[in-house]
Amino acid sequence: QALIDALVAARVLVLSVGDEGEGGSRRARLAHEAVLRGWQRARSLVADNARFFRVRAETAAAFARWQRESKAKELLLPAGTPLAEAEALVAGFGDELSGDLCAYVRASRRRADRARHVAYAIAAGMAVLFVASAVAGVWAWRAESHAGLQRDQALIAQSRHIATQARQLAQQGDGGTALALALEALPASVARPDRPYDGLAEGRSEEHTSELQSRF
Repeated sequence: QALIDALVAARVLVLSVGDEGEGGSRRARLAHEAVLRGWQRARSLVADNARFFRVRAETAAAFARWQRESKAKELLLPAGTPLAEAEALVAGFGDELSGDLCAYVRASRRRADRARHVAYAIAAGMAVLFVASAVAGVWAWRAESHAGLQRDQALIAQSRHIATQARQLAQQGDGGTALALALEALPASVARPDRPYDGLAEGRSEEHTSELQSRF
């Protein structure tokens, strides 16, 4: 009572008489809205109370719909701001809320946690698949490179064998056949070679060409 009298004297509060008349209860109200604007703590309390009533109303509405729809899982509070605000409401004012409403918020948290764990598992699985795919790609590239190297080595060996046969034919006096055979040891096209270039085979082809030119 002393505090109320002091606030009335300071013109922060004003007292009004109820419908019962002078003998009834008196009611206190703020003298002016400017009291709230100039009183930081009062503004904070008003904002907190407004947030409390808003979150409680939104959570209660979601809870009521969940009950009407046979407690469908998809109507639990989604992760993010709605669930975070509802959990803060339960943590701060759980004693003022119904047990069923608090259970609804806890069920929403369990569902959100399960969804997060599933998302983590999917992300981990995708990461494993990505790594496995990358490793498989590297192995395939290495295998292809090794196969290409073996093919080139076989073609070079073939080119040198052909050049040797051409040289033998040239020594036997069949220069034309020797030259034609020696040319088979070289790539048919520089732009799109069908076999790797081999300097030894080319050198032997030049030898056959020189021999033919000397004869004719």
